[in-house]
Amino acid sequence: MTVPAGSKPLPATGMLLDIINVGRRHGFFDDELLAGTGLHTYDLPNASETIQVAAEFAVVRSLLRLSRERVGPGPVALGVEVGLGTHLASLSDLGAWRTAISSSATLGQGILTGLSFMSLTRTLTLITPEVVGRDVHLSVRNVVAPGELRIFYVVRAAAAMAVIGRQLTGVPVPLQEVCVDFPRSADAAVLESLAGIPIRWDAGQFRIVIAGEVLARPLPTRNERLHRETVEECRRQVDLLAAGPSWTTRVRGLLADGRAPGLDAAAAVLSVSARSLRRYLADEGTSFRSLQDEQRLDDVRRAFRAGLTHAQIARSLGYADVTGFSRAFRRWTGMPPEAWRRQNALDPD
Repeated sequence: MTVPAGSKPLPATGMLLDIINVGRRHGFFDDELLAGTGLHTYDLPNASETIQVAAEFAVVRSLLRLSRERVGPGPVALGVEVGLGTHLASLSDLGAWRTAISSSATLGQGILTGLSFMSLTRTLTLITPEVVGRDVHLSVRNVVAPGELRIFYVVRAAAAMAVIGRQLTGVPVPLQEVCVDFPRSADAAVLESLAGIPIRWDAGQFRIVIAGEVLARPLPTRNERLHRETVEECRRQVDLLAAGPSWTTRVRGLLADGRAPGLDAAAAVLSVSARSLRRYLADEGTSFRSLQDEQRLDDVRRAFRAGLTHAQIARSLGYADVTGFSRAFRRWTGMPPEAWRRQNALDPD
């Protein structure tokens, strides 16, 4: 995934420095990890507030590649390592969300409270709870990150949950069941050690089950009044988000930021179903495909200005060859790329 020049710099997940620090511990240099992002070491203290998700993906991809080249850990172990660096108290930009969790009466209430307001966080991984009897089943999925990046992100989220659970209760949270949706890898022992129980590998879904008696554990920081107040503040913040930009504007932002390779991914990030998002966009007189084509055309316009060849543009947009790109371009504009470039006077600056 490329970082589109001139795209609006929407924030990434906020863990860029954590990723860089893990890379440093494995002996990788900042310029190796940041290659192709336009970032430098001196940018890192504030980078998480300004970079695009696509740039964060580039750093994770570099981390995984460097580790593979030097026979280091894979995406599972690296995801665990980054996740273990999570600390609830450091999430200063999520004050109400963080306090609503920590002031809950029990671990179960804290988990359900946090997951109820996940739209306030920058997470790219969705964690969906289902109450089954007295137990809670947590479904973990990421439909945004491609390939091995997806494994890195879902494992990182699971590790972060384990750390936060320990921070809330003061002891490790025992799990009843863990199954994952990818095969066991050479670095799997790290995740198995964290889980504390045998993991079902390649099970078709990533699910964590926590037993009712564990969920009933009281939190030492429980405060009923504070919990009630911060939950109300979280609701207010969610309402403000809902009353914000149109669905069209939100999807355009995701497309510009590289966070929406498809309708399902966009819907997941916006915490709605794909069917609902399709309907919302139709009500506003557009469609996901139209907005996707619009973004691609903007990317092509910038690429022509930058002097890229048709082959380079095709690759940057994910097409296997120039023929596929030209065919799609005709569908967008009704003319071949070169004719459109000349008509719009898009010579390199």
